[in-house]
Amino acid sequence: SNQVGTINLNRWDNGKIIIEFLDPIQLNDANRENLRVIINEVHGLMSDKIEKLSIEAAAYHNK
Repeated sequence: SNQVGTINLNRWDNGKIIIEFLDPIQLNDANRENLRVIINEVHGLMSDKIEKLSIEAAAYHNK
């Protein structure tokens, strides 16, 4: 998530860390022809996940 400015290394408790992994993406010779399409799809998946994690982290941080 995008939590720039919320982590202070001089603080003992910086809160909760949320870690999630996306499913693996298999590439084979057939996929390589459409690599730009796959890159755009993966970028979209990552952007959506970052947005969801940012919302979840902000909700936890604002408690």
